[in-house]
Amino acid sequence: MQRSRTIWLSGVSVAAILVAQPVTVLAGDLAEKARAQATVAPPVSPWTVWVEGGLQGIAGDDPYVAGLTPPFAPKKQTWGWNAAAAIDYRFAGVWHASAAFRYGANGKRTSNSIQQGTSTTTFVFVGGNAADRRESNWVADFMIGRDFGLGTGDAQLKAGVRVAQIRGATDGAGTLISATSAYLLVQDYRQTNRFTGVGPRIALEGNLPLGGPWSLDYMGGIAVLFGRHSLDQTGTSPQLTPGGALFADNCLIGCPLVVSSSSDSPVFNADAMLGISYAFTPYARISLNYRVDYYSNAVRTVNSGGGFEDTYRLYHSPNLRLTFNF
Repeated sequence: MQRSRTIWLSGVSVAAILVAQPVTVLAGDLAEKARAQATVAPPVSPWTVWVEGGLQGIAGDDPYVAGLTPPFAPKKQTWGWNAAAAIDYRFAGVWHASAAFRYGANGKRTSNSIQQGTSTTTFVFVGGNAADRRESNWVADFMIGRDFGLGTGDAQLKAGVRVAQIRGATDGAGTLISATSAYLLVQDYRQTNRFTGVGPRIALEGNLPLGGPWSLDYMGGIAVLFGRHSLDQTGTSPQLTPGGALFADNCLIGCPLVVSSSSDSPVFNADAMLGISYAFTPYARISLNYRVDYYSNAVRTVNSGGGFEDTYRLYHSPNLRLTFNF
């Protein structure tokens, strides 16, 4: 009896071992598969698109109107708006092709002054003058980039071409009256300042995790732009009323009123951005950033002494950005 009992217990033990072994193997396989799946990164979205907009501040000297006495420089609007969009395509794992476009405008601002003019006869004119100044700017980038790690975040080093334009326009009119009140002078003028340039650009941009859905966005770039800086000013012929004779050699509102000047010096351009982002899905985030964009010697102007010179432009702007990956 004892022997039969021992044999029976031994059989039960062997059966238990045989049953437990495939269960243990199955559990081990499942755990190994789970570990393997955990080490596989989620698929990287090849396309990235962002759009943004915000205010635009502007700094730089204002151009004087050629030929006015005393010198007169209508002021530009200090704040305007800007909007931008970009698209980026990742290929071969670490390479990128991207394009971006930005447009900004600082709207019309009116300035007034008291001007004077004289004629070759005995006429002396004094009176009011008003002018509107507005400026706009745009920039387009076409870049090739490569990923590399920077700390705990991702960064992209980019190289390519930048095309940029800055344009300003002044429209004004003077209404002057002779000292004897016998004649009234009306004369209009327009000054256009323009720079269009193209050149090589390099940039570094990236995203640094801060914890949870928060991260830090950054960008810095430099470029050298080659193009023409031009200034063109035109004016109407003086009109004297009532029925006054036109004096072709008069400087009734300043001499000369019609001028043109240009230069071809290269423009150094530097831009940078810093912002904070919140990812509300794995493929979308919203960012608040501040951006600066500097152009040396970009705008051809008339200075207070009546000479021509090139002056800088600095654009700075707080922006709200939406970024999508797909």
